[in-house]
Amino acid sequence: MTRRPSKIKVLDIDYAIVWVDDTWSSQTGSSGQQSYARQEITVQKAAPQIEANTLLHEILHAVADGMSLTDDSSEEEFVSRLATGMCAVWRDNPKVWAWWQQQVCYSKPAKSKKRT
Repeated sequence: MTRRPSKIKVLDIDYAIVWVDDTWSSQTGSSGQQSYARQEITVQKAAPQIEANTLLHEILHAVADGMSLTDDSSEEEFVSRLATGMCAVWRDNPKVWAWWQQQVCYSKPAKSKKRT
């Protein structure tokens, strides 16, 4: 399994990715957070697919911030700009996406049967 990523470039902003334990989640009520001002994405350590989902969720927030997407954007404008932003993120961060794909496709190893 590849190490968790520690940084990601979202559009023209370099974000640190901070991995936290579950005490952070119990304090904040959230499994992830993105801060444009601090250039930081925080993700709670969890099962692989949950980590991947949370990281993608926070990256989408970062793209939305970077592309100035608002509730006033039309659906077509929102999706078009989000797609453009995500293409840039994927292009600029191949190692992050390799890790992400491993997490999404992760399946727990089968328990071996004990012979008696």
